[in-house]
Amino acid sequence: MAARLTLIVQDFPPGEGTGIGRYCDNLLREFRARGLRFNVRSLSTRDFRVGPIHFGYYQRIAYQRAFVRPSGVVHTMYLLAIPPTTRIATVWDTFYMRGPPSPHIGARWVHEGVKRDLMRRPLLYVAITEAVRKELHRHLNLPFDRIFVAQPGVEIDRFRPKNGPRPAAMPEDGKVNVLHVGLGYERKGVHRLVDALAELGPEKFRLVRVGPARNPTYVRAYQSRASAVGLELVECGFVPNDALPAYYGYADLFVFPSADEGAGIPPLEAMACGTNVVVSDLPAHREMCGDLAFYASSEPGGLAAAIAKALDGRRPADVLRGHAAKFTWSKTAETYLRLYSEVGAA
Repeated sequence: MAARLTLIVQDFPPGEGTGIGRYCDNLLREFRARGLRFNVRSLSTRDFRVGPIHFGYYQRIAYQRAFVRPSGVVHTMYLLAIPPTTRIATVWDTFYMRGPPSPHIGARWVHEGVKRDLMRRPLLYVAITEAVRKELHRHLNLPFDRIFVAQPGVEIDRFRPKNGPRPAAMPEDGKVNVLHVGLGYERKGVHRLVDALAELGPEKFRLVRVGPARNPTYVRAYQSRASAVGLELVECGFVPNDALPAYYGYADLFVFPSADEGAGIPPLEAMACGTNVVVSDLPAHREMCGDLAFYASSEPGGLAAAIAKALDGRRPADVLRGHAAKFTWSKTAETYLRLYSEVGAA
């Protein structure tokens, strides 16, 4: 009989379960459809109180690292908790392994602990792209034969052109509706997008932002910049998954100028909806989008140039959709099921 399997996932605050949350949700749905037996341990990073005592982010993480000890075979998709019985770990990105250590003592403690546990506890690793696989090997010296790749998929039947009514945030009034989907914090590069549209003529564009404000101070800063240059900016906040296809499908262009990404699910979803995409020139984006995206270089004006090129030479919607259809959650699940069999959990 197979050992009991426990999956550790992150319990996101309402409205913040974007890329990682969708990956986990779709994967668990596939597992249930295939009859896989497993337990789910959902862990939160939100602040909490017990009576008058306040426990913050790092206190909660310390508790989880010390006391979360599921029995049986553990697959963690939440790297802040890597119990000793972890046999498989999914790695989303490696930004915390690069660059100088964080000046914040709590962040330093978390990052060093994650790196230490990652190196010594799991038997096998799953990277969400080949780009992350190479980074894991480079920064932790993990052997390639222990690192597997399970790229994210896209629900091609749901993410299709103009699936649903046109969102009110995107009227047909002659302006170019530029869409960004993601959390509002600096790594997503929204400030670069505001500056690029300002360079191209802000009166021509409407920037529609879907996603919660992870960093309100950052969001206020790019909103102020948009107002100063005369760019119309519409903040939609969290949009339920069922409504997302309409935003992608009615956008004139999707732009995703992140400074760092492990994969990037939104560009793939935009392609499935037949919408052209501009992305920052990252290895993960090259891997996911192939030759069909318009890539923005990092120098000043690079994003504006890529946007102008995309508007002048759009890829056919059916070609974009055909590319996105190659990425399925069924393929993602198959990788994990093979590994579960290898560690005696399926």
